[in-house]
Parts: sequence; structure tokens; C-alpha cells
Amino acid sequence: GDESALDYRLPFWAMWDDNNITAAEDDFALVNDDTYLIMTPTREKSALSLALPSGRNYAVAWWNPKEGGPLVSGDHVDMPALSAAGEGAGSTAASSLVELPFPQ
Repeated sequence: GDESALDYRLPFWAMWDDNNITAAEDDFALVNDDTYLIMTPTREKSALSLALPSGRNYAVAWWNPKEGGPLVSGDHVDMPALSAAGEGAGSTAASSLVELPFPQ
């Protein structure tokens, strides 16, 4: 995969850092009103613990910046529980969440 983060039209220029949305001290996060970009070390996807606004349904995607390739879709999750939910279940507003593992 030759894809880069720019291929996914993430609005980097309109985002700010907010490392407080993850519980881990070694994660980094860029956010705006509806997109959350989280860079984690080699932690497993399922171990990601977040503090995001409640009352929203979040679409989750994973991408490895070292290997490139397409975004891999994950479960839709409702906040604050972060439990897997069906697509659109309880959705009042849609937001995107992309997690990028650190390159190894």
C-alpha cells in the first residue's frame, strides 16, 4: 500500500492537540469538532481507552503509517460506554475516530 494519511483527507490544518482524551501517557491525539486522530504505540486496538463527548456514535478506523494501505474499518461505538454497537445504533451525531499505531 502506497497510501499516506493525506489520502484519507484528514483535516490536519483544522485540528489541535488534546492528549487528555486517551488514558495512556504515550498516546498523541489531534482533534477537531468531529474527527479524532490518535497515534498510539504498539498497543492492541482493543486496549484503547478514550474520553470523548457522550451522546455520539463514533465510526472507528485503523491505519498503520509504516505499512500504508487502506483504512481498516472497526466497530461503531457509542459513548460513553465504548462498547460495540450496531451501525447507527443510538446515533445522534456522527464522528470519526482514526487510530494510528506508531511505526515500528
